[in-house]
Amino acid sequence: MRSISYIKKLAIPYLLVITAILVIIGLATSNYFEDFILENWQKELITEANLAVDQVSYSGAINNPESLAVIVEKLAAVTGNRVTIILPDGLVIAESSRDPGTLENHLMRPEIQAALAGRTEAVIRTSTTVHMRLLYAAAPLVENGDIIAVIRLAKPIDQLDKAMAGFNRFLVVTEGLGILLCIFLMYLQSNKRVNPLSRVSEKIRQLSLGDLKKITPLTRDDEIGTIITS
Repeated sequence: MRSISYIKKLAIPYLLVITAILVIIGLATSNYFEDFILENWQKELITEANLAVDQVSYSGAINNPESLAVIVEKLAAVTGNRVTIILPDGLVIAESSRDPGTLENHLMRPEIQAALAGRTEAVIRTSTTVHMRLLYAAAPLVENGDIIAVIRLAKPIDQLDKAMAGFNRFLVVTEGLGILLCIFLMYLQSNKRVNPLSRVSEKIRQLSLGDLKKITPLTRDDEIGTIITS
């Protein structure tokens, strides 16, 4: 059975450590990137929800279903998000992607509950209407100190999933190339034609401690040169 060279024995642990470090860095980078995107989406959606509240409040169309339908469609076109307007009792009175009359009561939705409590929060959950994961942000529409409606925006999370899938593929390819480079360098170091230690060891085995000065040029000024010229 062929033994493993000293260089390989020395390099393999370093290769394993480098691989582990690259994997850890990749996972940390992926998580950070996902959190960064999601945090920015949440801030953006909350801002858009508050701007939508201002738009609806300024229009004065809260009691006009036809005008509300037009405003909701415009808001959806501008933001690229699903827009819903809900009364404080949970009744949906306007919706950009569905007939509001076909939608169930939204009172117990977590983002609606937060808005009715005076908070604009971003929530991720699976929609019971479109059956997909969405990022929601709902803002209260206040008139004379009372909440008269809640305006909610929703963004599909599959866009984030696709972005993360592409980024993770990039990380895997980059890490793989890094590991292959390490393996290649390890091969060069252990190759007898490149590594003087391997050549010394092989020559000693062949010549039974013969003339080491024939193994390599005498111009080396490092530890290998010292061994050879001694």
